[in-house]
Amino acid sequence: MRGEYTKGGKGVGPQSYNILVVCTANRCRSPMAVGLLRGMLQEAGLADRVAVTSAGVWAADGEEAAPLGVELLEERGVDIRDHRSRGLGYRDILVADLILVMEEAHRNSIYHWAPASLSKVMLLSELVGKHRDIPDPFGQERDQYESVLAEMEGYLARGWETLLRQVGVPSTWGRPLPQRSSSQAKQ
Repeated sequence: MRGEYTKGGKGVGPQSYNILVVCTANRCRSPMAVGLLRGMLQEAGLADRVAVTSAGVWAADGEEAAPLGVELLEERGVDIRDHRSRGLGYRDILVADLILVMEEAHRNSIYHWAPASLSKVMLLSELVGKHRDIPDPFGQERDQYESVLAEMEGYLARGWETLLRQVGVPSTWGRPLPQRSSSQAKQ
């Protein structure tokens, strides 16, 4: 999503907010999390107010999302086929209102690039009060991808209100997140 810069970041409309999702290569975890999060924001009526992008701390620009991640999200009605990896840049950090990382190592990388931005960085698992890295499924079998995807879905669904609060989205915007199936919110 490219748009005018508003409230500190790439906006999609007036008073927009910006979430940046970070992993290592920007091919598995962060594109899958972005796809899930964009779908949730759409369901809640917030897609026009909250922009979600991703990057990788060690990403080569222009790589496609991992095929198993694309396949699993397609099964959920989410299309990430157009995703192309990109490396994390200093400006990405500055314009984000919230940065969700998959591993503590990603938070450490951001701290070294932009120490003043550390307060807006969270492990995805911290949305539900945990402190747990999400393993990288790259190069693994389908069951590893399914496990990682289920874990991310659970954190996003159960941590929805925390996520909105952390981003700074006014509580009067949008609708509550619809109830997800038990398989989607297990973790």
